[in-house]
Amino acid sequence: MKKKEHGIGFDFSAFLEYDLCSDFTLHEIGYFQCSSGYSYGPSIRSRTIIHYVHSGKGVLYLNEIKYEIKAHEAFIIPAGVSAYYEADANEPWRYSWLHLSGPTLNNALEQAGLNIENPVYIPSQPNLQIEEALNTLLTEYENPYIAISRVYEFFHFLISNSSSKKKVKVDSQISYVKNTIRYIQNRYSLNIKVSDIATALGVNRSYLSRLFKEATGSTIQDYLLSYRMNEATKLLANPHNSVSYVSFAVGYSDAVTFSKAYKRYTGINPSEVTSSQLVTQKH
Repeated sequence: MKKKEHGIGFDFSAFLEYDLCSDFTLHEIGYFQCSSGYSYGPSIRSRTIIHYVHSGKGVLYLNEIKYEIKAHEAFIIPAGVSAYYEADANEPWRYSWLHLSGPTLNNALEQAGLNIENPVYIPSQPNLQIEEALNTLLTEYENPYIAISRVYEFFHFLISNSSSKKKVKVDSQISYVKNTIRYIQNRYSLNIKVSDIATALGVNRSYLSRLFKEATGSTIQDYLLSYRMNEATKLLANPHNSVSYVSFAVGYSDAVTFSKAYKRYTGINPSEVTSSQLVTQKH
């Protein structure tokens, strides 16, 4: 176990690697009173991190979505996801954190209403038991059995006092659709498939396809095609961009396949697109 401290009551962290139970491993704990505007990231972590905000407030950006977080709330940074967070300039937050992994971790987080689409925990009311469990963990962390028991307590109180449990299903469905659109807009230039999007969002492909169709009236494949063709039209309006260049830029492996797809979608060949046609299409 390694430990580092930076002033009592200001900054503390301990690297534990406690794997006494089969449910999860506790890798690290910490406590930090942030300075005004303190920020971290963007970064991608190898393990899931839970932050509990004791006081103050700040913002979290997860997958480019902004979340405002205040005292007695918590937020997660899932493993493998780019995140950035920043303390408020006037009321910088004071938080504790846990680095965790394990086979039951995601299930416990889901029960508390926490996942990549809903990373912020909002309690039904402030609960001192959550903070007591964390405080005991932070002061008696050198005893692995006490530390692990406090993590169980933390999750118990987190789950029992979550105000998000009843609305997680609806909120996550909306988030799946939004994140699908965002995924396509960010990666349309790659050879992506619906299965790739479903895997990235951690959801069944058929389920995601149905949600998207119900919300937008379009299939994911049709939306991807439409987005690619619209972006291609913008690029083709520039006379310096060849058809071959544009085909690769919008996710096609060769110009012939792209040209056929573009002709089917727009009714004209890519080489026929001009700046005036682009203006006409926009209106």
